[in-house]
Amino acid sequence: MFVRYKEGKLNEAIAHIKAEFEKVQPGLPVYYSFMDSDFEDQLYREKQLGIMSVWFTAIAITIACLGLFGLVLFTTQRRTKEIGIRKVLGASARQVMVLLCRDFVSPVVYSLLLAFPIAYYLMQVFLERYVSRITISIYAFVFVGTAMVALVMATISYLSLKAATQNPTDSLKAE
Repeated sequence: MFVRYKEGKLNEAIAHIKAEFEKVQPGLPVYYSFMDSDFEDQLYREKQLGIMSVWFTAIAITIACLGLFGLVLFTTQRRTKEIGIRKVLGASARQVMVLLCRDFVSPVVYSLLLAFPIAYYLMQVFLERYVSRITISIYAFVFVGTAMVALVMATISYLSLKAATQNPTDSLKAE
């Protein structure tokens, strides 16, 4: 139940509500709170949820990048001879980097195309809880997609460049 009272008449309003409630439900205590403090508590919880989401997202992205770095390291070591043969046959460092990057960027792009509709739907469901709503812009998804591809490229570029500029005789002389 919401009760509006005149400013400065708080104690009188609470006493009146308690008296009326005692008539209807004798012996039960009256629990009350103020909307402004309830809204402040809700805002505080939302801010805490936002902060925790940012931290967990950063941790998850860091773990994913470390896993991706390990996968690229494993792949470049496994394909060392192939890269050496390509370099001997005239492939440039750029072509070798594109070859290695394509293997990792394509799955990321496909996963983003799969995740965006699901994320859009879940965000719409989440935002329906609020009285004043915002719309989710396509630019947010474009920004996130671009940032993810750039993050993947930054993660794999060091090892790809190292493998592409490596002397091919070092990888082929083991045979």
